[in-house]
Amino acid sequence: MVHIPQKSVHSLSPESRQTELGLLDAEIGTLRADNKSLRAINRILEREKKDLEAEVETLRGEMTKPQ
Repeated sequence: MVHIPQKSVHSLSPESRQTELGLLDAEIGTLRADNKSLRAINRILEREKKDLEAEVETLRGEMTKPQ
């Protein structure tokens, strides 16, 4: 599920609006950092998957060799 921060500011006073905008910017920054981390984890998992698939193919080849 993707979280999309709200685009509207609900505060009426200028100070509160500024604070709310700051919080929204911080939330966006956090989401970008999370996204970057998840992409890095995904790259690692994809690499490990390739290694495991290669190992499975090697083991399959060893199993089909006549003894």
